[in-house]
Amino acid sequence: MSEFPSPDGLKVRYEEGKGFQMDSGAAKPLLAPYAKGEGQRRYYQDAAIRAVLEKVASGQNRALLSLATGSGKTFIAVNPNRKEEVDTRTTEELLDIIEQKGSEIQEALAMLRSL
Repeated sequence: MSEFPSPDGLKVRYEEGKGFQMDSGAAKPLLAPYAKGEGQRRYYQDAAIRAVLEKVASGQNRALLSLATGSGKTFIAVNPNRKEEVDTRTTEELLDIIEQKGSEIQEALAMLRSL
């Protein structure tokens, strides 16, 4: 190799080697940022997650995750592409829920007191 390949050339080589296109829907998880940033995982955890996502993107529906005891398999396997959930309820909606639950509690307490 007389010179280092261009970014596009590297992408083509990667896609050919892995057997999928990076712009396919199955490859989207490979491009998604981590919910809490890369600093939350160790380098070998990133490598394991990437290997599993590459298998899924290439059409395989199974992967074996094999790491040493204490290396964070559960952290990796629980949901590697988990998105942070944002509560979109308004303050008014939350207050309504609290009032409803409060009424339910009052009814239960009244029933218990009558026993």
